[in-house]
Amino acid sequence: MKRSEINAIKVKGERLLKLMRFFLPPFAWWTIEDWKRKGPECADIARQQLGWDITDYGSGDFDRMGLCIFTMRNGTLADLRQEAGRTFAEKTLVAQENQVTPANFLYQKMKDIINRGGGDLVIQLCNSTADEKLATTPVDFTTDGVRRAVEAGGLVDPTPGESICVPQRLSRKFWEKDGGGTVLVGEVSGVNDDQVAGRGAALPARMTGIETTVSRSAMGSATLPADGAHSRVRGAGEGPLPGRHHARDHPPTPATGSMRRRRVCRSRARRPYYLHPPTTRARAGKGPTILELVTYRITGHSCTDPALHQADEEKAKAPANEPIGRLAKIIMAEGAADQAALDAIRAEARAEIEEAVRQAMADPEPRPEDALEDILA
Repeated sequence: MKRSEINAIKVKGERLLKLMRFFLPPFAWWTIEDWKRKGPECADIARQQLGWDITDYGSGDFDRMGLCIFTMRNGTLADLRQEAGRTFAEKTLVAQENQVTPANFLYQKMKDIINRGGGDLVIQLCNSTADEKLATTPVDFTTDGVRRAVEAGGLVDPTPGESICVPQRLSRKFWEKDGGGTVLVGEVSGVNDDQVAGRGAALPARMTGIETTVSRSAMGSATLPADGAHSRVRGAGEGPLPGRHHARDHPPTPATGSMRRRRVCRSRARRPYYLHPPTTRARAGKGPTILELVTYRITGHSCTDPALHQADEEKAKAPANEPIGRLAKIIMAEGAADQAALDAIRAEARAEIEEAVRQAMADPEPRPEDALEDILA
């Protein structure tokens, strides 16, 4: 997979998690600089294979077959054999609409798959044979303690909050209904190790390499292919990162490239995602460009919102990049206005707001019978 694609998938996953108010451990948000400051006290994060895990199962088409995973808790097989340490694992999965997670089964662990909401999940179940093929026998399983059964290849669609228990050697394949939207899936199981876990006669490659296009300014124009299933190729300026050895990263890294193919430009504070400015593209007769201008809400949604979904480090860094203050600096740098003129504009705006508040407070309370006026839905 291309690193730019991995980064874009990771950002989409983070957005869904925040929308669903599903909180990840602090290390999920550590930057490269944060990782460089860490020492041996964080060795278990890598040893237990925690963190982001993004795979297309070697399909080359993530939207059709793939999964975005974050492993929050895990042990190791060595701990499991010694009956010591953590003997369970927990993951959260972001599964896109019409995206298939291929059929596979597990020898050494049982798991619960949980629909945590956001979309409609469909799970196909089939027993496995001794030679790791799909059996034709009926499937017995449980959903939240309720015993159920389906024919071989039968479908189960757990509702939000509902879970299905998948025992050892039961093959499962899941996807999201057409039109159902992206779904947040939970997984609780025994110790997980993707090096040995998944089995299946037609199971694609679980671990894929990363292809990174190194910036021209840093090393000239070059594309570095990954040198095997366990390799991780990094662009210029990236330091050594602990963790899993496939399309997985802990810290966020800037995306490039893939967005250009979709004619989407994402304007960020420091580094734009497009390769050619939209004005240049339009003047060359190549059509319009969609601009997604992304900013950061510095405070909560309202005065009563404590903004607990935002990491303290994020909130601390946000004021330096907020667009109004940055625009003011650009205006003054270009001589369009000085500090006094900008202060006068702010004072005028503040006075207008205060007058509107004064008038609103002076108005009589609304009548109860007017509560539904202008309500259309």
